[in-house]
Amino acid sequence: MTGCGEQAVLEAAHIRPYRGPRWNGVTNGLLLRADIHTLFDRYLLALDPVTGQVVLSGRLSSDHYRDLEGAPLRFPADERFHPARDALNWRWLRFLTENGMPGACAPSCCEHHARYPVAVIGTWVY
Repeated sequence: MTGCGEQAVLEAAHIRPYRGPRWNGVTNGLLLRADIHTLFDRYLLALDPVTGQVVLSGRLSSDHYRDLEGAPLRFPADERFHPARDALNWRWLRFLTENGMPGACAPSCCEHHARYPVAVIGTWVY
């Protein structure tokens, strides 16, 4: 998403929090720049599971990262290394909850659900 090629500042980020070796698979991870990893872990940045684009939290106190809004996630050429949809969906729902937009509300209750029907999101929850 940032296009950073400096290996010294890239980190492996878990999409779902680490809960033992089972969670260390490549499909539960993203390669992120260190500062982006921190934003991701604090639910200040997320990946929209429908569009694959970056979404920023309104809780960010500066506009420093605003240029990332809408940036696409770059997937590896080999589909075996793509992030798991269920993991991205889980993370998205947590992002919504952490930012005061719970994903468990009724489909017509908010702008979020007008754009992302629960039926679409729900198909990725395991």
